[in-house]
Amino acid sequence: GFTTVFCLGIRSQFSFAMSDGMFDEIFLGLAQRHASIEELLHTIFSFFERRTDLYHVISKEDRGAKMGFPEGVAEKMTLAAFRKFQRKYLARAQPDLLARCAPVETPADEAVLARGREAMAHPPLQISPPAAAAASSADTGSQPSESSNQAPPTGGSSSSAAAPVSETVEKAKHISTWNGAVTDKYRWQQSLEEVTAEFVLPKCKVKDLSVKMTNEQFAVKLKDEERFTGKFHDRVVLDDCVWTLEDSERLVVTLAKHRHTWWASVFEGDPEIDCTKVESTRKVHEYDDQTQGAIRKIMFDQSQKAQGLPSSDQIRTAELMRNAWDAEGSPFRGQPFDPGMLNLTSAPPDSMFNPSGSK
Repeated sequence: GFTTVFCLGIRSQFSFAMSDGMFDEIFLGLAQRHASIEELLHTIFSFFERRTDLYHVISKEDRGAKMGFPEGVAEKMTLAAFRKFQRKYLARAQPDLLARCAPVETPADEAVLARGREAMAHPPLQISPPAAAAASSADTGSQPSESSNQAPPTGGSSSSAAAPVSETVEKAKHISTWNGAVTDKYRWQQSLEEVTAEFVLPKCKVKDLSVKMTNEQFAVKLKDEERFTGKFHDRVVLDDCVWTLEDSERLVVTLAKHRHTWWASVFEGDPEIDCTKVESTRKVHEYDDQTQGAIRKIMFDQSQKAQGLPSSDQIRTAELMRNAWDAEGSPFRGQPFDPGMLNLTSAPPDSMFNPSGSK
């Protein structure tokens, strides 16, 4: 396998093609898995570091390079984006503070970004390695996006830049192929619990579609014309299976697996993937509540141990001992609290009972 790296670049053709709010559900799901904005920002900028060229600096000798930014450009671009949406928020929620807000781009920022745009006259959003991407496209029979979606060429360089941008926009419309693949009929992805498949259809409406499923079979008709039929790789839980029509041309089907195992293909007889190579790491939230609790307890205890602090069991023991010391019928009632009198094995440290230094 190889690591896919998205070259971001500065681009006027694609930067604002995506409307605000299009990915709110994705980002909300991501935000819900973080305890604070700081942690969420850490994840986002960590992704930029690992999977993009945002931090790659183009030297003066490398003008025209196909990845990265001239020195200072990425930082100014990030700050300009922050300021832009800060002003947008203040105008809506706190207009009295708007006059004190910094401009989106200072003259110095504009000069740096202008130099960056001048230096970045290369096709953006290349995916490396190009050879592997090209082979994948040829093997799967994937089609390039419609030329009508591309800006009309105004010169040699812009026509070459339009194709990668348009291809990226086209890819963004589709589901990922995480732990799945692209076939000549559909693309698919899977987790241990679900399989999602996407079929590209001619422009149509929901009423034109007939989607029939059983625990083992699947069939799609468009205006009484059979478009696809097949037998699932394994049984599904029919009541938990759903389908939607996206953008009037993409049928997205989500199947709930009867058995939580990896599928080699969605339908019998179709090309299979190597299930020994799937990314099988499970996220904490995918486990049942009891298992989640046990995992979080282990993680907490490991963190406490690394800091030289008491474990969760020691904390609980300390709370019980404090509560029982002066309880009705306790032989210690009325006496100053002294954990040493209890003669417990692996008792919590004294600092837990007397953090302030007084009894």
